[in-house]
Amino acid sequence: MSIFQNNSEILRQVDQLRLVKNWQEIVRLLSPLAKEGQPGWQDPEIMSALGFAYSQLGKLEKARAAYLRWIEIEPDRAQPFYCLGYVFAQEGRYEEAIRWYEQALKIFPNYLVCNYRLGYAYYAWGKPKKALKPLREVIRVYQNSASEQFRRSQARNYHKAIFTLARALHQTGDDREALEWLQKLYQIDTRQFIRREFLNYAFGKVLAGLERFDEALQYLDKAFNRRNPQAYVLDQLGRVYHLQQQYLKALEKFERALRIRRMPYILNNRAETLLALGRKAEAIADLHQSLKIDRKGQHKTYLRLGQISQDDGKLTEAEHYYRCAIQFKQDTYHSGFAEAYLALARLYRQRDEISRAEEAYREAMQISPDLCWESGLAETLAIPNQNRGTPDSEIF
Repeated sequence: MSIFQNNSEILRQVDQLRLVKNWQEIVRLLSPLAKEGQPGWQDPEIMSALGFAYSQLGKLEKARAAYLRWIEIEPDRAQPFYCLGYVFAQEGRYEEAIRWYEQALKIFPNYLVCNYRLGYAYYAWGKPKKALKPLREVIRVYQNSASEQFRRSQARNYHKAIFTLARALHQTGDDREALEWLQKLYQIDTRQFIRREFLNYAFGKVLAGLERFDEALQYLDKAFNRRNPQAYVLDQLGRVYHLQQQYLKALEKFERALRIRRMPYILNNRAETLLALGRKAEAIADLHQSLKIDRKGQHKTYLRLGQISQDDGKLTEAEHYYRCAIQFKQDTYHSGFAEAYLALARLYRQRDEISRAEEAYREAMQISPDLCWESGLAETLAIPNQNRGTPDSEIF
């Protein structure tokens, strides 16, 4: 019940309007009440309902204003912080969304949907490792709940959390656990909260990561819609054929995908197959075309161009590309790019610029101490190194 008795009738009308999704009428009723000095200014229910209606109408700036006012009224309640975070997520502003979700979880750590949204925001923001903890928290909260009503109301978020967890695990290289979660989801998702098309596609990606290529192709074939072909499925088919070294088949899939939708990741993947076929000029052209249309992943493309240039002995050009990769990731994601710094370390070592190589290598380890680093390079630079192997690749 509203804290203002005079608002109760209006809020009952709002409940009825929600049922028919008449968001415009809700705004018309509530916006006069929500002004400073009016009866709804101190009413959290008014601000909650108004913010939600604005968000449904795509008026996100006004939604944020309503939710910020709600926070002022109820600073010890988790829900307005969560709602404000979700508005930022609707705009793809995941860094801001994460900040507000985390504020909500400080107040109410078992907030299931907020944990799911936090995990998804980290995943969508390109930080799959950080997504794992909140997504596992969703599963814990759901499975530990004794309330059947709660479990019914949160079933969709629970299933979506498992799906996102599997995808995040795949991106971090843990395909075995990813496969276990996908298999569990296949068994329990009888209501198909996750469309089978997407689940089959995820199976295809994970099985390819486990080098079970024939099974991967079978699942991708199940995901493929022959009436309305999906570019992303064709792209993944191309990637599997590439991994099988069936480069002409891979090229056919990539080219078909690009005819449907010209996406940067498809251009990047076709470039890898063109390189494998010895068609370097075409591959470089694809990578440059990708840069023109990519808003999120340019750092990976710059890195790949730098590697190609370095392999060709064009070290100045390679350095330029690595610096562009570092700058783009810093500007876009406000984080360092360990792989690009490692590439610079190799490049400087190749030019016998040892002090610069050491600096770049230490910067890489500072950014990502959990990655596996090249012991040979570390020993050459006389840098203590506890890890062995090569760094995780973000390419292909």
